[in-house]
Amino acid sequence: MRFEVRNGVKVLFWHDMWCGDQPLKVQFPNLFRLARLRDATVHDIYSWNGTQHYWDITFTRSPNDWEEDSIISLLSFLADWNVDGLPEGDDKIIWSLTS
Repeated sequence: MRFEVRNGVKVLFWHDMWCGDQPLKVQFPNLFRLARLRDATVHDIYSWNGTQHYWDITFTRSPNDWEEDSIISLLSFLADWNVDGLPEGDDKIIWSLTS
């Protein structure tokens, strides 16, 4: 099961599979452990100011030098997701059918 994010209100940023083939907490476990808002929704993390958008991910402490590459990788990964803001409408569940 995966999600198609529309308004991002019901999709958990770290826990749900919405961006990629695994939840972000599995793809970036060291950042998940540092995350201040582990149960935040996509809507909670995604912010915009007029025409500019950004991911407002906060951590419990400043990252160490060796963790900065992971943050850059996460932000690069998210940059490919959606650059025009969240679309209107409710989030959708997409069921995967396997034989």
